[in-house]
Amino acid sequence: KFRDGLHFIADAYQKGARVFVVNSIVGIETFSDACFLVVDSPLKSLQNLAKAHRMQYTIPVIIISGSVGKTMVKEWLYHLLSSTKKIVRSPKSFNSQLGVALSLLEINETHELALIEAGISAPNEMQTLVEMIQPTFGIFTAFGRAHAHNFETKEQHLAEKLKAFETCEMTWFSEDILLNSNQLNSIRGVVQHNYSTKELVEFNPFNDAVSK
Repeated sequence: KFRDGLHFIADAYQKGARVFVVNSIVGIETFSDACFLVVDSPLKSLQNLAKAHRMQYTIPVIIISGSVGKTMVKEWLYHLLSSTKKIVRSPKSFNSQLGVALSLLEINETHELALIEAGISAPNEMQTLVEMIQPTFGIFTAFGRAHAHNFETKEQHLAEKLKAFETCEMTWFSEDILLNSNQLNSIRGVVQHNYSTKELVEFNPFNDAVSK
């Protein structure tokens, strides 16, 4: 169960925070030296800030979305490319409505490429993420049953996923994801061959415990 962020103001205040974005002024009178910005929706305000921040940069942004594999693909790409490019990436598995906003705020003028995860759990969530991310390219890792119970049909679920890539110049996706010609054209898709487990093990350049 989610708890209102107002419940954590005292703790954050004790740790040194002095600026808060809230949707209510109830109970904040005791923090006399703190600044409170009262808005209708703290989350929406953060998302608007992230969108404005993203618009300041022209670097390529790769959106990585799918039912599974988002974080692993993001981390592998980072380790493969970071020796030649200054890359910013989503921390851990920050791919929610809140996590994407926080990830985008990590971009600064030193970065040459951004790897941003995007995850959804219900209808009408992807558009908000895309408006923030404004992706250049896309990677669709997999289409499975995660959160499928929140959608009326499999087709509705897939359509929501594909919204991540409709503005991308190109989208790479697994051959396991079956798309019709209209869907393929809408995301400017490029099918990727699925390697066998043996091939993947032989190709894998990483030696960390997770990869092995």
